[in-house]
Amino acid sequence: MFHAPGGTAYPYGLDVTSSDKFTIADARAREGNLSVRELQVGGRDAHMYTTETGKSVRDCNIALEVSTGVVVFTVVYHAADGVDACQVVLQHVNDLESAIPATPK
Repeated sequence: MFHAPGGTAYPYGLDVTSSDKFTIADARAREGNLSVRELQVGGRDAHMYTTETGKSVRDCNIALEVSTGVVVFTVVYHAADGVDACQVVLQHVNDLESAIPATPK
């Protein structure tokens, strides 16, 4: 469980990172990506994948193309409640995509 200030427990954590040195092609080429799925989010090229994190933790990542590189959204899910970490991260990406700079047309 993740604990927020004040002691509130949450079943997952969300991490958002960006890079101007890497691209979505680099994310696709990364060894160790599992359960790969290609998709579009808000008209942008996106790459969803999981990694080997262990038995008690489930992760799901979405690399999203941006004009200067890539933004990667990661959900690390700790609760054994049957929730799909990829559905959680996809919901966050859909909610936040409009706040990320557009890719050139």
